[in-house]
Amino acid sequence: MGAVYQATDTQTGQLVAVKEMSNSAARDRVEKEQAIIHFKREADILQRLRHQNIPKVSDTFSIGDKHFLVMEFVNGRTLEQMLDNGEAPFPEQQVSAWAVQLCDALAYLHNQEQSIIFRDLKPGNIMIDPGGNVKLIDFGIVRFFKHGQAKDTTALGTQGYAPPEQHGTGQTDARSDIYSLGATLYCLLTGTEPEIYPLPPVRELSPHISPQMESLILRATQLSASDRFPTMHELRNALSSSYLSGGTTQVVQNQGGVQTNGRRSPVKTKRLTTNLLLAASHWPAERLAAAGMGMLLLILLAAWFITPSISGTWFWLNVPMIAIVAPFAYAATRKRGAAAVAHIAVAVIGAVLTWYRANLVGDYAGLFIGAFISAAVIEGMIALLPKIMGSLTREDHGAWQREMIWLGITAVIGHILLASIATSLSFALNPIAWLFSFALGSFGWFLGDMIQGYLYLKQVGIKWR
Repeated sequence: MGAVYQATDTQTGQLVAVKEMSNSAARDRVEKEQAIIHFKREADILQRLRHQNIPKVSDTFSIGDKHFLVMEFVNGRTLEQMLDNGEAPFPEQQVSAWAVQLCDALAYLHNQEQSIIFRDLKPGNIMIDPGGNVKLIDFGIVRFFKHGQAKDTTALGTQGYAPPEQHGTGQTDARSDIYSLGATLYCLLTGTEPEIYPLPPVRELSPHISPQMESLILRATQLSASDRFPTMHELRNALSSSYLSGGTTQVVQNQGGVQTNGRRSPVKTKRLTTNLLLAASHWPAERLAAAGMGMLLLILLAAWFITPSISGTWFWLNVPMIAIVAPFAYAATRKRGAAAVAHIAVAVIGAVLTWYRANLVGDYAGLFIGAFISAAVIEGMIALLPKIMGSLTREDHGAWQREMIWLGITAVIGHILLASIATSLSFALNPIAWLFSFALGSFGWFLGDMIQGYLYLKQVGIKWR
């Protein structure tokens, strides 16, 4: 029905995606008109939606009989592309994290003033960006739920992912998207297309899947809509409980299907920062935030007052504090460019203030040039991080060690380049300064990953008091 192009918005300079509806596949006038209706419906819906897991539409226009959407460019791959690349089955924890985001996006659609049913949830319509964030794409066959209507006007969907009622037996509602999400989880966890009704239990194909996840998918994909989870909110709660349970959640049968029942016990992961945050999850969020801001303020005040007394000392000549900045900025935001911007800002402003406090005359031209060159190389090192990580996901064994070491090395290289241009070659080639750069870069990653870990755990259902 269409094509999607990567383009540049000449007014803003930003990359955008331009979606074009093509008429080449239309066999007759009726089919062509139907395609235009679907396309205009998608444009109308997307322009009104604002959700982090749904691409934003910034413009729509027509040229002759071609119709276009200008929308947010998502730099990533669809789950279908990842499946075709042989990356499935995916780890259960990774699938759970994606599913929580999908639940949030679909619940947002279902809770509109006039409930929006997606109707075509499948791996090909789910995109994952480099930060692991989900984007729900292709709204071509969404429909508004109409109370009192027995059937959908048009039966569309993808075989295997669409529930029975979507093929003409009834009207689709929120529980239809719940079925499609369950079928999608089935495919991601087993690497097998959901081709038959009812779906076989996932543990028959993948015995390592937890009983809780198997029960969740079983209930989500019941043939009768009344036997499924009634809302995305309830599915999300069950998903979070299943993901975070440490073997204490019991699965019980009832007349409405399968539900989870029992106390929540946070699971131990293999990531240091995640485990520390889980241990502190009973602390009030305000106390954690106040402690972090207090520590940052204390460091800044200490740096300001002790600078005159440490000028020229061993600490001054061997400890490059700038090394902490770029790894912290990247680990905290997981966004390209954040490390470079933070590195340049802190290097320039910090050096100017430090020289002022220590009554020194610095090389300002060298400072600016060194800051920008070292920032560019730091960004290049971060761009290589996905290759360094390989197939490891966030909570895999060895993932955090590999990430921390690489960002520590990045901090060393950034220090060498900045110091050789802005200060002195002897400081740049000082092995002791290299050791401190690596240690500070690693510590910066640790602090930043604590922030990212907090956001990650909120996403999968951990709540602070």
